[in-house]
Amino acid sequence: WIKKGEIRNTKDRYIGIQSILKQCGEYGCHFLCLLSIIEEYTGKSVDLISAIRVCQSKGWLHADFYVTDALAILNHFTNKKWTRSELLKSIPDKVKDNQYTEIKWVRDKYTHFTRRTIDTLINSQTVKLGKIAGYYIYTCEE
Repeated sequence: WIKKGEIRNTKDRYIGIQSILKQCGEYGCHFLCLLSIIEEYTGKSVDLISAIRVCQSKGWLHADFYVTDALAILNHFTNKKWTRSELLKSIPDKVKDNQYTEIKWVRDKYTHFTRRTIDTLINSQTVKLGKIAGYYIYTCEE
């Protein structure tokens, strides 16, 4: 996020952005799920380009969109402390108001992440032909 009064450097902001967004489209599902949690929690939109730049500069997101620290991303953009629980069987039908879910799918060498009601791909073959490898519950420690 751009802080109040800060001017965006358009040149730096857009250098390589098409390549970055292509990577995001191919491998950004986990990162995009995290951003959707942030937006759902805060009620505010997250600027995708700024979020990518911040997370990559902090080392929480690699250039190939591998997320190295999901909790740091959530903490940073919400100014709250988060925890993550991993469940192998299933997620409860109903979670608390401060909890947000994510599902990890696998198929052969492919991995894909979705939210319970959101898939960042329109027709994910990993979801269609794969299996669930785990469930995550992110909890905001308010």
